[in-house]
Amino acid sequence: MSDETTKPAATLVNWALSVAGVLGSLVIVAGVLAVSYLNTRPTEKVNASEVALRVQTLKGVQTAEAQLYNSYGWVNQAKGIARIPVEVAMGLIVDRLGKATKNKPPAPARLTLAGSPEAMTPLPPPVTTAPAPSKPATPAPAKPAAAAATPASTPAAPAAPASTPPATPAPAAAPTAPAASPATAGTAAN
Repeated sequence: MSDETTKPAATLVNWALSVAGVLGSLVIVAGVLAVSYLNTRPTEKVNASEVALRVQTLKGVQTAEAQLYNSYGWVNQAKGIARIPVEVAMGLIVDRLGKATKNKPPAPARLTLAGSPEAMTPLPPPVTTAPAPSKPATPAPAKPAAAAATPASTPAAPAAPASTPPATPAPAAAPTAPAASPATAGTAAN
């Protein structure tokens, strides 16, 4: 029975601690904001005449810089170092770069997908591994002694099925070995 009586009191204590925690957090945040605001406030008022003097000084500095950037003059006359306006200097650099690029060959044209079909080169046909049809090999008439001296010729490739046409043109016939002369044939037989 004691559990039933302490249960409402514990709930009330938890609720009171939660409210106190939220209020305490708000007080801490308000204190931090107040301290940061007080530290950033100007301590004394700025004099209007001082502000006008600073603006006038800034305009004088900007005018002097603009005059340096847009006029001719000597930086060091003894060494021959002169100052020219920025716009003139940029024009001279552009002219110099233009002359330098005229002597170079043009860059190669790039192939793009958006180009005309005439500009694109077609891909070669795919290579197939199917053997090309060949004629039956006919033996060449040869002397009996020379036949023993020459190496055996390579066997003919098997014929392709009649239902599939050849995908690539037939390769050129391989050159045959020259027939042995009678003098070498006699020594080869011995």
